[in-house]
Amino acid sequence: MERRRKSANGDKGRNDVSRGKETREKRRKAAVWGELLERVKQSKDFRVLERALSGGRTRGACPEVLLPLLLSVLYTQRPAPYLVLVPRYRWAEELSSDLRVFLGERVEMLPPLDTIEGDPFKAFAEGAGRRHKAAGLIRGGGLVVAVPESLAQGMPAPLLPPWPLKLERGASVYLEELVELLTHGGYAREYQVDGWGQFAVRGGIVDIFPSTEDHPVRIEMVGDEVESLREFNVVTQRSTREIDSTLLFPAECPVGDGYSVPGAGLIVVERELVEARWDRFFGETGDREPPLLFEGWTPTVEISASGDTLAGKREWRFEGEAPPGKRGRPFDTIRRWSGLEDEGIKVLLMLDNAAQIDRLEELWKEEGLKGTMPLAAAGRFNRGFYSPQLNLALYTSTDLFGRREGRRREERSTSGTPLTNYAELKKGEYVVHVEQGIGIYGGLVTQERDDITREYLLLNYASGDKLYVPTVQLSKVQRYVGAENPRVNRLRSREWSRIKQRAKLSAARTARGLLELYLERKTTKGFVFSSDTAWQRELEDSFEYEDTPDQSLAAEEVKRDMESDIPMDRLVCGDVGYGKTEIAVRAAMKAVMDSKQVAVLVPTTVLAQQHLETFRPRLAPFPVNLERAKGSPARIGRGQRRLGNRDPSAAPRGREFQRPGALDHRRGT
Repeated sequence: MERRRKSANGDKGRNDVSRGKETREKRRKAAVWGELLERVKQSKDFRVLERALSGGRTRGACPEVLLPLLLSVLYTQRPAPYLVLVPRYRWAEELSSDLRVFLGERVEMLPPLDTIEGDPFKAFAEGAGRRHKAAGLIRGGGLVVAVPESLAQGMPAPLLPPWPLKLERGASVYLEELVELLTHGGYAREYQVDGWGQFAVRGGIVDIFPSTEDHPVRIEMVGDEVESLREFNVVTQRSTREIDSTLLFPAECPVGDGYSVPGAGLIVVERELVEARWDRFFGETGDREPPLLFEGWTPTVEISASGDTLAGKREWRFEGEAPPGKRGRPFDTIRRWSGLEDEGIKVLLMLDNAAQIDRLEELWKEEGLKGTMPLAAAGRFNRGFYSPQLNLALYTSTDLFGRREGRRREERSTSGTPLTNYAELKKGEYVVHVEQGIGIYGGLVTQERDDITREYLLLNYASGDKLYVPTVQLSKVQRYVGAENPRVNRLRSREWSRIKQRAKLSAARTARGLLELYLERKTTKGFVFSSDTAWQRELEDSFEYEDTPDQSLAAEEVKRDMESDIPMDRLVCGDVGYGKTEIAVRAAMKAVMDSKQVAVLVPTTVLAQQHLETFRPRLAPFPVNLERAKGSPARIGRGQRRLGNRDPSAAPRGREFQRPGALDHRRGT
């Protein structure tokens, strides 16, 4: 009882800390947003824009770097439904992302339809759900960003009840009706969910991958009541976190027939480019004349973002450019801020997360900079701006720490999972029965025994032997993984027993060897690397993607190993594109900061060159020598901060390349 009370008190403490952090972040963002809002509202050109909107149509100029701020302030001051058209898809993604920093859930992007081959009217699940969501948002007074093709495919018709379907804990749901509704909404029923627009039912558990979300949801029901909802991983099928509710949109979306929304306004950025793509879309379909772009929208706003293409016609104009400073060199940029403030420019910061704000505060103190750090808030703004007209300079993580290509979206995997159902087996493939050995799967058969009909897995063995495995003993059958065309065993022979016995002996020898090895490691003292330096933190902050949770954990564990006196022995595994090389870059930098040399050993010359090209831009801002070794690498001087990238043909028999305590990163494929 006492233990339970302590646990509850601990949870309460953690929740209080979490709520405290959230409150602090909200205050930070409110302070930054308040400054931005007031500066724009007080400008003469914004007041002109507001008055012009009352007339139904207005034109003006605003550079691309200031566009997210202008639209956020405009929507805040005049909350009304708007569709914002930009000429490029990447631009639409970045703009909608920036707008969400200040406007939150009131912003959505209307994506173009991705159609399934052979059926141009059946949209791919993710695009379909997002189109329905965006159409519902603008009809409800929200702000939607799109490219011309998205609108040219027609605005989706309003959804009929019960869509969008909200499922929440404690709600009453009839399973049969839910299955029927999902099927009619375009969701495909599968044995196991591994992609958007799919669902699966197993007893009282329903797995659904909503057409608008990044993660599938597992719904556990007791009778007709929803007991819990959890997000889960599509690969491992394990729950990751509990949620209170989820909102489902249909997984298919027919091409719409309307090109406007009654009562909504239209904002067109770079009209000439937008109209060119609009006309080209209808020209490629060849079935009708392009409808008038501005018809049915009130008010309408034209914005020139690149140069003053509306000279002589514009009614207002905002001016701005990229903030002064050198990307990837935060100290050089920080030193410019005092000069800007002397000119009456208010410097504000919008960094990716609270951790970066804390790191910047540490750097500020370490450098002994005078004055107080500028107001900072957490929000993933793509790039900042400098506007003497507004007396504002906004710096983002990209401006301070380097180039960032955008948020890396978590990959969905449709790769195989451990065998959990006989439907996953194919006739003719090799399988392993834990007691009888390697056989060939012959399919699912029905056998009658004692007037009872049952299903069995048929496994064929050598000499025509057959083994019938009841489906309830599925756990004894596994897919074969190993060399091609293995030898099929015979039933009731000692061959499989001998193979298992040899494997056990081999495993025992390996275990003894590992035990001796790790005993030696525990009694040997290794080099203890220093804690992270300012340069180390600067390198990590300049990473162009947001770390995945596993990547962040692996990087911290690698650095913790390096700071320990126990010789390091760690294997980092992960799929292609999941950030293993970035972990090596950070570990190499940490070693170099203690004047150690680093060798990156890869299987081929091509990979050596690729790694060199990856390491070089990451380490360019720092005084580190980097080269690919050719022939004997012994010529690389000792005592220098140096990294060598080599292939096996360049590896000498000796270890003269490294100094004691250096890091040797080996990369396999």
